[in-house]
Formats: sequence, C-alpha cells, structure tokens
Amino acid sequence: MVTLIINAAYKESSAYQEQLEELKDKLRVNNIPHNLKVKVMEYFNYSWRKNRVLKKINDFSELSIPLQRDIALYQHQEMILKVPLFKDLDLVEILSIVQKLK
Repeated sequence: MVTLIINAAYKESSAYQEQLEELKDKLRVNNIPHNLKVKVMEYFNYSWRKNRVLKKINDFSELSIPLQRDIALYQHQEMILKVPLFKDLDLVEILSIVQKLK
C-alpha cells in the first residue's frame, strides 16, 4: 500500500516537472518577457494545485483568456505599431483581431 502511494506521488511529481519544463521552454522560445513569464508560471502552478492535471501547453491555448490576450499582444506588438489599420481601432477591436492571429 505504501509503495502504491509513493509510486503515485512520483508519477504526479514527474508529470508536473515535465509540463513545467515544457512550459519554460515554450516561454523561452517565444521570448516572452519576464513579467509575463511570472504570470504564466503563477497560473500554471495555481491550475496544477487545483486540478492536478493540465493539458500540454503547446500554443498557450490552455492558459486563461487574459493571459492568452497578453501573450498575443506581446507577440504582435510590432505589427500593431506599424500597420496603419490599427491606429484607428480601439483596444477591444485590436484585441479581437490579435487573438485570432497565430
């Protein structure tokens, strides 16, 4: 019985570590700024504590909507600043467009 409990705890810990490392790599590859990385990591840890299961975060779609929005704005900020179309749009419209970009 004790062995089963230890094995289950080890598997859970291994799954957490694996997903954590994948998330860190994803954040690093996408050059996400430190302040946004902190928010994503806090969300990941909160979600893990609450659910003990997370889908793999391949494209940030498993994050909360506000975090998805912040990442999309960061990833597309250069385009937003350069494209004249965005200059006449309000923030809600820009967010709507940016969230649909991949």
